Amino acid sequence: MTVMEKAAFSFNTSYVKPKVFYETYKGGVPLVANWVIRPWTCKAAKKNMSSYACVSSHSACVDSTTNDPGYHCKCSNGYKGNPYIKAGCQGTFLLPAFCLTYIFHHLV
Repeated sequence: MTVMEKAAFSFNTSYVKPKVFYETYKGGVPLVANWVIRPWTCKAAKKNMSSYACVSSHSACVDSTTNDPGYHCKCSNGYKGNPYIKAGCQGTFLLPAFCLTYIFHHLV
């Protein structure tokens, strides 16, 4: 099981001393978590909404890409946040370029 990309972290023996690790990384380290909710696929999980994990509006279910059944949740395109809590995916507001052009030419 891989917890972190090799290039993202290099162990140093000074980290065993009190506070050195914490002060070097300011209390955190890069982490990549690749996990799924088992043993259901999206289709099977949606049959029991009381245990279905993608509860935020604007969230999407993604089936595992491994041979083992499972799924995880993500926010839909244009949304960011936590798809596992209600109202966890919030829209990102992007002004199209033509709006910026109009504002610049007509209001400036």
